[in-house]
Amino acid sequence: MDEKFFAIKPDEKDKRNFKKYSLSQNESTEHSSIDSKVIFNRQIYMYTIVFPAIKNFGMEKSYHYILDNIVRPYHFHNGNLIWDEVAAYDFKCWNKFEVMDLPRLVSLLKSLGRWHGSVMAFRHRKPKEFEFLCEKLYNTLSIFFSSKDILKTIAKYFGRVLGMLKKVKRFDLVQKYEKKFGTLGNILVESVVRHPVISFHADCWVNNIVFNTECLNSSIKEKMYFNSFHLSMTDSPIRDISYLIYCYIDKNSLDDFDFLLHAYHSELTTTIAKLGDDPDEIFPFKEFKREWRKYGMFGLVMMLFEVFDESEVYTYNDEKKKDDVEVNDDEVLWRYNERVIKCFIQFGENFL
Repeated sequence: MDEKFFAIKPDEKDKRNFKKYSLSQNESTEHSSIDSKVIFNRQIYMYTIVFPAIKNFGMEKSYHYILDNIVRPYHFHNGNLIWDEVAAYDFKCWNKFEVMDLPRLVSLLKSLGRWHGSVMAFRHRKPKEFEFLCEKLYNTLSIFFSSKDILKTIAKYFGRVLGMLKKVKRFDLVQKYEKKFGTLGNILVESVVRHPVISFHADCWVNNIVFNTECLNSSIKEKMYFNSFHLSMTDSPIRDISYLIYCYIDKNSLDDFDFLLHAYHSELTTTIAKLGDDPDEIFPFKEFKREWRKYGMFGLVMMLFEVFDESEVYTYNDEKKKDDVEVNDDEVLWRYNERVIKCFIQFGENFL
């Protein structure tokens, strides 16, 4: 969803530059099947209720995780979030056509690990408060994925993947995925019973993450922030991280897949331990891998929406062709989607 901003005049005593977040409660969004009032109120709820509850819990435990990995509003007033102007800090979005290098992906996963670990510890120590926080965080994406048009699109994309697997003669995986397709609806829309967290996004793609300009050109002193919490909900942590990994992992980094999972889980368990709980009791690595087997395909499905838009592929290719020799469109499309096949092969060989 595109956030809309408009400038407001700051108080004379404070010369900082501010902008006010504004989304009409009747305005349509890219998730048009979801009530825009829900999206509008969800972000307000996260900033005014959920984030303060998790932050205060950490302070009680003398763990000062100050939510420094989210874009924070300067002030909340009359139903609006007042922001410091993010542009003033020279932050930019990642180019969604580019895969992400391993160090940055690890940093993002660790950032998610700190949040998920904090929420799991909060749930374990304060189950009633956690249940109260989750009352308004029902699964909004279940509405999106219940749309007949969306289901038809998923079926079309899934069929294309099966065709590509056949092309590389992985008929063993074709059979496995054909069986898995029958349970795909449950993976996308079912409520999470075991190990629920309050997900950062449910919509965890790079347009909802901003990077410092320095970070885009160097892996040193990485500064990255999550923003846009319109779809946050009670969910499996696997959906957050599988979306991020499968959409943006370099095909060569798939060889380091276990390292990525360990990097995330290590940060999560360190956070739980700092908050006074036993991580092996709450979310041991063995259980984490079991959950990945169940929910990891969420990231694969979301990847299809990100990379199977031919109109964007060809537009991007046309821009590249200006200084290149003529390239066959079918060859470009195959190379562009080659990473998709490698991701499906990796998941199929390890988790099906």
